[in-house]
Amino acid sequence: MIKCLVSDLDGTLFLGHQETVFDLSLVNEKALEKVRNSEIHFYVASGRTVYYGIELLKKYGFDDIILAGFNGSIIFDNGSTIERHCLNNSQVISLIEKIETTFSDFLNIQLQGFNGDRIFYYFDKISSKLIDELNRNQIGKIIDSDLKKLINQGFDIAKLSITFETKEKCNECFQIINEEWTNFFYMAQSNPTLIEIVDKSSNKGNFIRYLSEKFNFKREEIACIGDEMNDLEMFDYCGTTFAMSNGNERVKEKAKYIVQNVAECIEKCIQLNAEEPISFK
Repeated sequence: MIKCLVSDLDGTLFLGHQETVFDLSLVNEKALEKVRNSEIHFYVASGRTVYYGIELLKKYGFDDIILAGFNGSIIFDNGSTIERHCLNNSQVISLIEKIETTFSDFLNIQLQGFNGDRIFYYFDKISSKLIDELNRNQIGKIIDSDLKKLINQGFDIAKLSITFETKEKCNECFQIINEEWTNFFYMAQSNPTLIEIVDKSSNKGNFIRYLSEKFNFKREEIACIGDEMNDLEMFDYCGTTFAMSNGNERVKEKAKYIVQNVAECIEKCIQLNAEEPISFK
């Protein structure tokens, strides 16, 4: 019996969205209504700030607002912050200096605070697409400030992101960071040219663990769906796993089911519950 389904956002639930990311595809909108009226608890885990998940769940009528943001750096439960893990500022400075000397052709470095505010290494290279999205969604703002200066002033860093022109450069950088800073950072590639870095103790699997402990869910009672490498830790805690057909090959290899969208995932979970034999105890 599947009692809980956790969904990633970007590349998963947000895939095919309409005007804003909160305006989901019609098929996913209908599916959320169906899961909301079922026996399955529905939660989200994202690399974004928690305010995206909060806004989404509220918009589609969910009362139990539990979610993870910044790849598990923060766990939010109905108005309360359960866990919150900041990056170490001095370690971040060391990492940025390494990037400057070894990969000087990076496109940009971005820091995000827990409220969604963003600081960029190259302020003049911020994509117009991101600016448009922030203006539409009204979550967080871009701070025009010297990045290193703000770090040295004690800015609480939830996530650091590095973007590259090519996936080859991104992979090379990821390997070097992973070798030298593996004891300090949790790193994931949420797309082929983007590295996301959070505190070592953070990952989306921690959110599944929290749900398991809070509700006494068994592993076989939890399902999850994702598309990229930062979703893999969730799979370790779930008995039923889904990968998006457009997703990373390694994620698809580990998943039990491959689907086109979250709607298919929800339909399958409801179907599996309907097929489960009734237990007479």
